[in-house]
Amino acid sequence: MQYTFTFGPSITTASAAYQMFAQAGLFLSQVVTLLIDNTMNSAAVTVTHGVLNIATSVDAGQAALVPTFSNTGPYNVVIQCLSTPTDTGYTTLTYLNYEKNPTSWSLTAAQASQTPGALYSAEVDITANGTTLILPNGQYSISSIELSLISVTATSSGTYRGTFTLKQGSTNIGSIAYNFNSTGANIYNPTVSPFTTSNQFSINNNMTLVTTNWNTGIGTGTAALHLTVLGTQIT
Repeated sequence: MQYTFTFGPSITTASAAYQMFAQAGLFLSQVVTLLIDNTMNSAAVTVTHGVLNIATSVDAGQAALVPTFSNTGPYNVVIQCLSTPTDTGYTTLTYLNYEKNPTSWSLTAAQASQTPGALYSAEVDITANGTTLILPNGQYSISSIELSLISVTATSSGTYRGTFTLKQGSTNIGSIAYNFNSTGANIYNPTVSPFTTSNQFSINNNMTLVTTNWNTGIGTGTAALHLTVLGTQIT
C-alpha cells in the first residue's frame, strides 16, 4: 500500500492515521516494513511512524527501508521537513506486511532506472476474466512481490470464485485463489493466504495479472486485490 505526501515552501509537515485492514485505510493486517522514498523532495525529512513512534530521518534525494510496528488500531505517521523545501516535492511511503532488510540509497537522474523501489503498488479491482498489465515490456530486477486479497463484493447469493496469476510473459510467477458461497449481496473477506516472495530474480518481458475461473454461473461482483512489486528497472 502506498501514499504520497506533497511538500513545498508553504507545506513542511504532514500526518495521517490509517486503520488497519480497512478499505479507507491500509488493507493490511499488519505493517512490519516501511519504505520511505524522499528522492523527489529537496528537503530532508523525519518520519515518525507506527505504534512505537519510531523517528527515522531521510536526507533529500534519498530513500530508506526500515522496520516498523503496528497493532489493531490506527497506524500513525507524521512527516516533518527538516528545512523549508525550495520547490514542490514529494515523499512517498510504501507500507509492507513482510520483513525486508533495512537499507538506504541515493538517487540521481543517472541512477533513476537502477534504484530499488516500488515498481508497482496499488489496489487492483477485478470484475471479469482477463489480463491486467502490471509492468510493460522491459528488463527488471525484482526483489520482492506481495499479492493479497482485500475483499470480495458479492451482488447476490451463490458461489464466488476466482484465480489470479502473476506472469512474466507466459511464465507463471505465483497465484492466489478463492472459492466461497455468498449468502447475499455483501462485502466478504474470505481467508486467502497472500502470495509473497523475497527471492530476487530478473525478468526481460512484461508482468501481467491474469484472472481465470471467474464467478462461473454468476458473472457479477468485484474482487479487490492489492499488489506490491519492489525492484529495479534496468536500462
